[in-house]
Amino acid sequence: MFEVIMDFGIQNDRGFSGVVGAIGGFLLMSIIGTFVQEQEEKISILSMGMYFSILLLQLGITTSRKLWTLAGLSSLTAVSAGSNTQYMSSFPKLHNWMMENSRLSLLILICVCVSVMAFSASLPSNIISSSGAIKNIVAHGAGILFGMGVQILLR
Repeated sequence: MFEVIMDFGIQNDRGFSGVVGAIGGFLLMSIIGTFVQEQEEKISILSMGMYFSILLLQLGITTSRKLWTLAGLSSLTAVSAGSNTQYMSSFPKLHNWMMENSRLSLLILICVCVSVMAFSASLPSNIISSSGAIKNIVAHGAGILFGMGVQILLR
């Protein structure tokens, strides 16, 4: 359909980005579930805010999009400004939780790094590839949603 309407050829030999998207979606839901399940609510809110801020910032940096980078920096600033309120915990409390749960903290840190990189790698920075063909964004999104769904079913 894309080939007829937009006069682009679709590359059928690619598709591993959908698998990377599934891994990214699985790790994303695993991290969110761990934040909610293992931490106190206020520390969990701070952790998730930092995670999504870093995710936005990484997407902006890797795709060279100023709007995403600005959104990441803005949300990181908002999370920092909102810490130590009645709704969100402070950074020292998060640090204390990490020291008390060092192995889980290390595992979460590794998964955060991997999921941020996998998530940003699964999204194309440009819809048209170097050969002039359109990239299959549906496979990227379906992979992310599939990974999220598998993690929810396994929990």
